[in-house]
Amino acid sequence: MTEAAFIFMHTDAIVNPSTKVSINITATNPSPNGQITSIVIGRNAFSINGDTNAGNTNLNSVLEQVERIKFTFVIDGGDNIEFDEEIINRAFYGGTLPNPFFYFQFTPVIVPDIENPPYVTELFEYQPIQITLTPYLLDITFGFSEYNATISNAQENRKSEIRVESNRVEDSTLPTNWEAIISGSAFPATIQDSLYNDTGWTNGRYDGSIINSRGNAGVSPAFAGVPFQGEVFTADTQNAYICSSTRRETDIVELLHTSTNLLPSFISGSSGAILNTAITDPITQTLELDQLPTTGSIEQGTILLIENQDPAVKPGYELFLVKSFNNILSPPTVEVERGYGNTTGTNHLISAPVFTVAPFDIFTFERDRGNYIRLVSNAKILVQGNNTVVDTDKFGNVVDQFECQFIEYIVTD
Repeated sequence: MTEAAFIFMHTDAIVNPSTKVSINITATNPSPNGQITSIVIGRNAFSINGDTNAGNTNLNSVLEQVERIKFTFVIDGGDNIEFDEEIINRAFYGGTLPNPFFYFQFTPVIVPDIENPPYVTELFEYQPIQITLTPYLLDITFGFSEYNATISNAQENRKSEIRVESNRVEDSTLPTNWEAIISGSAFPATIQDSLYNDTGWTNGRYDGSIINSRGNAGVSPAFAGVPFQGEVFTADTQNAYICSSTRRETDIVELLHTSTNLLPSFISGSSGAILNTAITDPITQTLELDQLPTTGSIEQGTILLIENQDPAVKPGYELFLVKSFNNILSPPTVEVERGYGNTTGTNHLISAPVFTVAPFDIFTFERDRGNYIRLVSNAKILVQGNNTVVDTDKFGNVVDQFECQFIEYIVTD
């Protein structure tokens, strides 16, 4: 079955995932072969070391770390089927669900003869199998010991290697063991000098950091810029005024954009995906695609374009700002902001092509602040070289363009 149907069975209580493991085996050609694509594991343990009274034990700490899943189908009188695969996608389904579970997806594995035992029984339950999850903390004692910095339940403070005791009981001005401190013979101080709660320390050693242009004041962590010249205007400036050659004052400045093109412009290209369902409500915030994009990628901050079916709605397309992209479910879904870039939210037919807008992040140099680079956001820019006015959004992306059609010439005798 599809991944969406497999997940729905567990979220809609058709199958109770509590303390159980569900394996998604789908029939393929040639029959009766099949393929395993994903597994659902209930969050609670059925038993611990044979004790079923421990069935309410939460396994989050174990399942969150899983990188590989291994098990064996025992075939009577035949070759056993060994399954040992690396997880490529994962998700936790909890919230208000009565039986939360973890969903793991991996590269499809072909298995033979799925219509006969030992895979399924009369009650359509899989045979009892032993599943190995790796990595797994075998030493549970460590998890609750004083040496586990994550729970901070130390019974005694350890001796510091750099700090020493300062005896100020008798004299608050000068420690009575001042000579020992100076000579380096003072006793080590029993203080907590662990840096586990220091974000800079833990991110570099344990947690890591995730950064993108949207969470970093709109500036990409690293980029290769292409310089160009242009005039910057406010977003409400009329294009006719910008294109006019009779303006007495001009302020051409050095600018920078992040595309590989020479000059910034409003360009869109096919993603290879189409709408899987029609959009009949102009305020719908979720798009369902027929497949993953085959050209480029869709991620947070990507701008999508779908052409309007109603010729009365101008311009002839609607822009969508991607808030999130779920590529685990099938078909994939995209959460978007509708009517982006001053376009109009309207209805769209099923199978409408989905385009992606080429990213042109535009920056300007502020020389008076030590070559400080700043996004040119919510502005209009008259690009020198192609006589075009481009509009930028709040992230400095180009979301529209206007080509100056009339150039005024002054002819003298």
